[in-house]
Amino acid sequence: MNKTVRRAKRLDPGEVFAFDIRSSRLSFDNISSRYRRQLEDSWGTDARTKYESKVSQKMAAVIRQIRNRVPGIKIGVVGFPEVPTSSSTSGFNQNYSELLSAVDVFLPRLTAENSSPLGMESLMALAGDRPIMPASYQQSGFNESAASNTGDAGSENSSISVAEIEALLDALTSQEAINMMQTAWGTADSTWDFNGDGVVGGQDLAILLAYLGNLGEEANEADDNQDSGDSDGNTDDDPDIDPGVGGDFEEADSGSDSGNDENGNESDSEAGGDESSSGDGFGSDPNEAGGDGTDVGNDQNQVDDSGIGVLVPGSGFNGNYGNPMRVGSSASPGYGAKSIARWTEFPFITRSEDFYVTISAFHMTDIDRVEFILNGGEPTVTREVQPHPETGYAEYIAKIDVSELPTGINEIRAIVYPNHGIPRILQGAHNAPDLHRLNNGNQSFWFNYEPSPRTVRVGPNSQFSTIDEAISSMGSLITSGRIELEAGEYTWFKTNHSSLNNTDDNKVLTICAAPGVTRDEIILRGHTSMNAGAKYLSIHLKGMTIIAERPAASSSNGVVIRGTGAHNNRLFVEDIFFTSHSDGPIPGWASSDLPEVTKVLTNWSGGMWVKDMDFENFPGGISTVYLAKHTTFNRSSKDCWGQSPGAVINCFVDKHDHYNADHLMHPDIIHFHVNGDFIENRIFADITATNDYAQIGHLEWASKLSNFAFARWKIDARYASQSLNFNPDFDHLVMTDCTFRSCSVDFMNFNKRVLLRNLHTYKYRGNEVSSTFHPSTTIIDNVHFTVEHAGSPSWATHGPVNWAAPSPPAGSASDGTGQYISSLVQSESELTSWSLGNPNADDQTDHFYYDPALLDLRWWR
Repeated sequence: MNKTVRRAKRLDPGEVFAFDIRSSRLSFDNISSRYRRQLEDSWGTDARTKYESKVSQKMAAVIRQIRNRVPGIKIGVVGFPEVPTSSSTSGFNQNYSELLSAVDVFLPRLTAENSSPLGMESLMALAGDRPIMPASYQQSGFNESAASNTGDAGSENSSISVAEIEALLDALTSQEAINMMQTAWGTADSTWDFNGDGVVGGQDLAILLAYLGNLGEEANEADDNQDSGDSDGNTDDDPDIDPGVGGDFEEADSGSDSGNDENGNESDSEAGGDESSSGDGFGSDPNEAGGDGTDVGNDQNQVDDSGIGVLVPGSGFNGNYGNPMRVGSSASPGYGAKSIARWTEFPFITRSEDFYVTISAFHMTDIDRVEFILNGGEPTVTREVQPHPETGYAEYIAKIDVSELPTGINEIRAIVYPNHGIPRILQGAHNAPDLHRLNNGNQSFWFNYEPSPRTVRVGPNSQFSTIDEAISSMGSLITSGRIELEAGEYTWFKTNHSSLNNTDDNKVLTICAAPGVTRDEIILRGHTSMNAGAKYLSIHLKGMTIIAERPAASSSNGVVIRGTGAHNNRLFVEDIFFTSHSDGPIPGWASSDLPEVTKVLTNWSGGMWVKDMDFENFPGGISTVYLAKHTTFNRSSKDCWGQSPGAVINCFVDKHDHYNADHLMHPDIIHFHVNGDFIENRIFADITATNDYAQIGHLEWASKLSNFAFARWKIDARYASQSLNFNPDFDHLVMTDCTFRSCSVDFMNFNKRVLLRNLHTYKYRGNEVSSTFHPSTTIIDNVHFTVEHAGSPSWATHGPVNWAAPSPPAGSASDGTGQYISSLVQSESELTSWSLGNPNADDQTDHFYYDPALLDLRWWR
């Protein structure tokens, strides 16, 4: 790789670096027959697809590495893509989708056979705006009759002569000529209609490329001769190899040194040499000279002691990656669906020690792999979720070794590949025009590295006595540092510190517990009257208890943690216990006048991230969060996550019950209500609800939602009327491994590209199936409804099931006193059938709570 980069660095920006990898076999047809048989024995009928896809993946990764290390050059592969020879090869290059996406220039080898109009049409469609530079035109000579005799005999149009082509191209470079033909494509009455058929099309491009190829044939002759001979490159005494392996490009000479400018002119003194033929050709048959038998699909990552890949940093990215090509089979129902993927750790905060970055990802055909790239370095590939060493929660994960990082802002990107469909690239800045688009979660993961961040101590016997004093005294020196709190009570900002701004620099001030201090030893209170909040500061709160108190004045702004909201401030809360005072006649969970935690839309328009936060005896959660991960709710009565949450990961809800509360709000675990059809890429995974009397979820307002995943929900509902309502149309919906006991999922409109797998609900609630699910893009795998009724789909099973716990465990009355509270239930029909007759529920209308640790929602038929 280093040798390849050195060669590439000899080129000027805009010049073309052409890989000539003849010892490497891009095509399954060009490897040795023995090696081909071994792959077929190992992979069966998938041998071609797997071999060519793996070659494409590895080659694309190498191209990205070179592009990042040598900005400005254009990269192509000699002979790629191949040009189809007939209309029957519409999927000719489908196994090379990643390589097609990666190259900047097309360098096809043109022959008399593949230069048909259909072949040229296919080539043009693949190229888009990218230049097409023929590597050679492989026939005995330019066929002048191709230019002079191709028009229809009865056509009024006359074809162009060779002399006219020469005159037309006299002042043009090769690439300028091709670009002009691309511009004229499909037009009539054009000088670029070489064959005189009335429209610029495939035959005209074939004539042009043949003419240009003839001009370069003498220069290419020696190069072509090097590629002659046995395509196997094998001897009869090839050594035995492990089936399913190929060459490792990393050790190859990587390419010819041909540095061509966009006009096809050689710019390097070593241009044209096929030095790669003596090296370990990427994807080569290991039996060929130089083949080392390394699996083309190997993900040779550096790993830590836990087996987790360690990211290798580069020197920075050279612009954004282009849109990736689809991967896999076009016959798959999910071929048109894009991966659903999001970062699930905190960006921007200051890091001084090694840490892990994680991604949650789904697709209706499942995820093939995730590639992490740090500062433009080599990709680290993960193909399976792995438990986080600190939490045990399994996701796609990579480790960052900070010892190799530059101080300041660093960037991680990710490419998430499905088995079949459209990869998603997570890249770019957090600069969406509004919070709802920001919460689509398509950005890079940015973080600030400072090996020794400025740290001050606040407390009764410390440097500063209040948080405000520490910020005012330290000023800009602390805006990416840490304020450590000793045990004690503190209040949120009294002044807005308007002279300080870390948000524009993508940095965050951390306010956290001092080492050795637990979160129950630190109390943070919001002001009961108007508090100033943070104006330009982004804040990270960690390791404390926050108490909401009833306001003492009508001037209260109604939130505990206030920001100004107009300056894209960001808020991060981690390891927080959030509760309310239990004084007064109305308990905190039922209160109508407690302030909210915060209002993200108006206080933190740069987004809010939540992790390891526990709510207890408080009405509800937070609306419009970017991420909520590892959270719990114990006794609540309003929405847990409202408005348009980006991702809710690993959330446990117990005693979500609005009956008998001092308000009329209708609660949901997930409430999603945003206008517009731009909302996409949302994940709600590992959500468990016990003693649940509220609605499960409600998605509304938008006409369409795209790329949504609901995974591993376990809901134990108390009323059969409870449901998870899908009101908009969905384009790519994944619902997998979900159990909704005594509640249902409502599919109200038309859905396409859908996976329903391992799903159990009380009954099918939705419109007629044929008008609800697109038949050819829906995958159904093990869907069961307890109750069958008119309209139930034929692709599901129906009937009672055996529950590991057919009735809830013993518990207590909902008010905790042993006295039953009359609920708003009007009739027994509103109660679920499994709760009727429960010996532990003396009164059927009581809201009876059991110990959630004793619940077992396993079931079987």
